[in-house]
Amino acid sequence: MDAKDLSPEEIEHVKRIQRLHQLEVAKDVATEPAGAQAIPQAAIEDLELQQQENTSVVMRDIARLRAEVMRLNARVRALEMELDGTADSFEGEREPQFYIPVR
Repeated sequence: MDAKDLSPEEIEHVKRIQRLHQLEVAKDVATEPAGAQAIPQAAIEDLELQQQENTSVVMRDIARLRAEVMRLNARVRALEMELDGTADSFEGEREPQFYIPVR
């Protein structure tokens, strides 16, 4: 999948996840014995705060996307029910059901 296949929201979500990963790597480096001497404690705390903020943003994005998927699934079900009412014109054949599972 290329970036051109993603919506602006999805691109922003990917960037947040990448930044979160960068912060985790920086935190790991900072807490190693050699790295701990090179990075002041205030910088480590700043990285942890940024990580918490990014995590909460990502979690909000996930919740929003789940709600959108549930809304779309409900719309698909409504359209399928509408098709069921006119199934005679399709001679009993139906399009496959499309659902995105929400965890």
